[in-house]
Amino acid sequence: MAGYGIDNIKEWFKNHVAELRVLDDDAQVLIWKQPGTRMCEIDFVFYKNMVYITGDMRDAVFNTTWRTSWDCNNGWRIGLYYFAEKLSCAKYGKYTWDSKEAVKYLAGEYRQEFGGNDDEYIETISYIKDQHIEDVYDFEMIEIPHKEKFDDDSVLLQMCLAINYANESSSSEEFAQNINLCSDFEDFNDFWEWGYSCGRVLNPDIEVYLIALQMAYDQLSNKEVNVND
Repeated sequence: MAGYGIDNIKEWFKNHVAELRVLDDDAQVLIWKQPGTRMCEIDFVFYKNMVYITGDMRDAVFNTTWRTSWDCNNGWRIGLYYFAEKLSCAKYGKYTWDSKEAVKYLAGEYRQEFGGNDDEYIETISYIKDQHIEDVYDFEMIEIPHKEKFDDDSVLLQMCLAINYANESSSSEEFAQNINLCSDFEDFNDFWEWGYSCGRVLNPDIEVYLIALQMAYDQLSNKEVNVND
């Protein structure tokens, strides 16, 4: 699952209005929604050091090291990865799979095998990504550019299989299973020590929550705060 993009997220929220409800000294509810619809609505419940999130953008819980509120941390101006560290649970977890990032990471790891020739590297990787290679038969049937440069075909075969399965898998679990079930995949270079985490990216919902908090703060701080007890 790739990131949504900051501009897209802000576009979703361009007509949202923040409503703050103070329940007591320890609890607040921030409702972030477009009037008349629940589409892209996010409800934040601040209780002591916790943030509980529900609504139309899935559910999550953050356990922080500070007292939470709609205006803490200068309007939630904190780093995305620092915010993500505080995540206790979420619909899709803290991390998710991105096949494009997986392929990009793997291709980068194999770059050294081309001896610094970037033109050959780019041409070979581009060709491999467009092929369906899931066993040694597929590998032998296609004309991989610059194949003759490799003294050991096992290096190139592993690269082809890893990139193919990363490109076609829908999760890290599926990727690992496909590799493990492939009898032609040889772990000659300790692949699982560096290749297992390929494609792991932050759950994009985390960025959505943070941007929503920042936009709601900006809106509330620029007008008289509407507090509903």
